[in-house]
Amino acid sequence: MVGARALDALGYDTIEAENGKSALAVLEKTPDVALIFTDISMPGGMLGNDLAREARRRWPGTKVLFTSGYEEETLRSKGHLDENAELIRKPYRIDDLENRINKLLQDPEG
Repeated sequence: MVGARALDALGYDTIEAENGKSALAVLEKTPDVALIFTDISMPGGMLGNDLAREARRRWPGTKVLFTSGYEEETLRSKGHLDENAELIRKPYRIDDLENRINKLLQDPEG
């Protein structure tokens, strides 16, 4: 919810989902979503990395920005974050979030 409010404040249109399964359902209805911003830990049994993998499988090129309070190295070593995944650590500043999103949206490789 905090992330969605920050994105709204930056002028982005946001769609919130309570868990990974509902996020995939939202994406089914709106596959032209520019970016998924997700926490690594989510309710409902699906990790953010699982959501990203499934979204990219269904919609290749999907851009994803993860957030977590955990150290990036810890997340990667436990398999919760793929090697080239983009992560912004909590707590983050709104201008840092804006910079990361702009970078991702401008990157053709995603």
